[in-house]
Amino acid sequence: WEYHSDLVSEHPYASRWWMWIIDARPILYYLDYISDTTKSAFGAFNGPMLCWGGFVAMLYMFWRTVRRHDFRAGMISAGYLASLLPWVFISRLTFAYHYFPCMLFLAVALGYVFAQVCEYVKNWRPWIYSFCAGSAVLFVMFYPVLTGIPFSIRYTSALLRWFPGAWPF
Repeated sequence: WEYHSDLVSEHPYASRWWMWIIDARPILYYLDYISDTTKSAFGAFNGPMLCWGGFVAMLYMFWRTVRRHDFRAGMISAGYLASLLPWVFISRLTFAYHYFPCMLFLAVALGYVFAQVCEYVKNWRPWIYSFCAGSAVLFVMFYPVLTGIPFSIRYTSALLRWFPGAWPF
C-alpha cells in the first residue's frame, strides 16, 4: 500500500482511467525509424470498435439494470465496474493495460446487445455485420502498429493518428 500510495513518477505513455474508456493514450513499446520513409512501431491499445462500441453497449447495460431490473445486464455492469472503479481512486502512475480486464465485459455487453438486436430488430443482419466488418477493417488498418512490421511513416502518421499527440504511432 505504501509503495502505491507514495509512488511519484512520470512516464510518457501513462494515462488516467477516463482516458482508457476512449482509448486516448496507448502504450508504445517499440519504435524504430528504419529509413526516412519507413518505421516499425509496436503499441498496446484497445480496438476502437470494441472500445467505443462496447462502452455504448455498457451504457445500455447500466440502463437495463436500473430501468428494467435485468439481472444479466446487472452482472455485466457489476463486472465492468468492479474492474474499473478501483483504478478511479488510484493516484499513482497508471497505464492503458490496466483497462484490459474491462474489455472482456465490453465484449460481453456487445454480445448481449447483439442478442437484443437479433430478437427485436427485423432486419438485424446489416447492423451486426457492419459492426463486425468495421472491426475487421480496423484490425487490418492497425496491423502494422500491432505487430511492429516495417511500414510507411506517411501511412501511420496520416491514417493511424486519430488523437494527434496522444497516439504515438
